[in-house]
Amino acid sequence: MLRGQGNDGVPDSRAIKLLQDDSQSSSQSPISNLFGGQYKSTLRCVSGGNQSAKFEAFSHLSVPMPARAILIIHIQRFFNDGAWKKNQSSVLFPLKNLDMSPHLATKDAHQQHHRYHLYGVVNHFGSMDSGHYTAFCRAPNTDRWHKYDDHQVHELSGGSVRSSAGYLLFYSAIYQRL
Repeated sequence: MLRGQGNDGVPDSRAIKLLQDDSQSSSQSPISNLFGGQYKSTLRCVSGGNQSAKFEAFSHLSVPMPARAILIIHIQRFFNDGAWKKNQSSVLFPLKNLDMSPHLATKDAHQQHHRYHLYGVVNHFGSMDSGHYTAFCRAPNTDRWHKYDDHQVHELSGGSVRSSAGYLLFYSAIYQRL
């Protein structure tokens, strides 16, 4: 029994152990050891009562937020194709007026949060073995960008915000009158 296969009739503790062994043999790293985990999804037939359980490994969790005034975009920089690697491709993302309306499930006229301005970027420089995190943040009162690098803070031009190190993008909703 491995990831993606049914775990029907197998005790949870056994299914978890099998998935851990499978995951560790293919993708063990200090990051996955610290932040990785497993979740269990269970399907139950309402008419027949049959139940199916599945355990899956994760390296991050998405937690729904009650308000859509903040949009956080995670750029998947790390991948495993037999060994952990980092994708350092540049990603073009807007600093202002990110329009999410084409991606909304419903086109509700009362939906106010569909345009966003970027206000922060978390960057990762380096590789899976070693790296360094910095942040770029836009000051709301001046609209100027700043680079936060350990204990140093420097002003930054808007053109320098986009880089191949961008890892997490933080957007805030633009409130519009309807």
